[in-house]
Amino acid sequence: MKKTLAFVALVGLAAFRVASTAVYADTTSTATTQVHVTINPNIAVSATQQVWDLGTYQNGSFFATTQWRVDANVEAVQFCLQASDLYKGGDPSNADVPPIPLDSNTPATITGEHANEINGGDNRALWIGQGSSVGGFPTKRTESVTYESSQSGHFSQVVTTTIYYNQDDPEKPQGQYSGIIKLLALIPPTNNQQ
Repeated sequence: MKKTLAFVALVGLAAFRVASTAVYADTTSTATTQVHVTINPNIAVSATQQVWDLGTYQNGSFFATTQWRVDANVEAVQFCLQASDLYKGGDPSNADVPPIPLDSNTPATITGEHANEINGGDNRALWIGQGSSVGGFPTKRTESVTYESSQSGHFSQVVTTTIYYNQDDPEKPQGQYSGIIKLLALIPPTNNQQ
């Protein structure tokens, strides 16, 4: 009798466990979940030409106009220029011939095909001090200026920059003088927040 009672108790306990476990009568089931991805702001800039020939000059003021391709997935882009003096033979370490100086008293101009400086700016950037060395050339740098694209949701266009030099030595040794110009393009912090 005790064995029978123990067996019935064991069967009852097993039946209770089966009853307390979830039982599904359907042969299929579905569930859904949501996924998302965040696209980070990004920007790319490149010179449309690697070398710009400024022509031939004797003395006086002249300018260098260069063009850059800028592509960003935001409408506002901040720009800063760095530029060097022009050195005989492209050699900034040659102290024998003074360079043709960058005219840092004349602001650089920055113009977008489909963009303008925000807050009614004049598309000019003032030279504010020393920049970093670029390819061995010491540079001066401009202030940073922010431009707003008229394109919807992006900034994809050619940007034209102009900087000025002053060749004030009428006895400057003849030959080719060269230097460097660098455009820094960045996404303003307000567009870079997640």
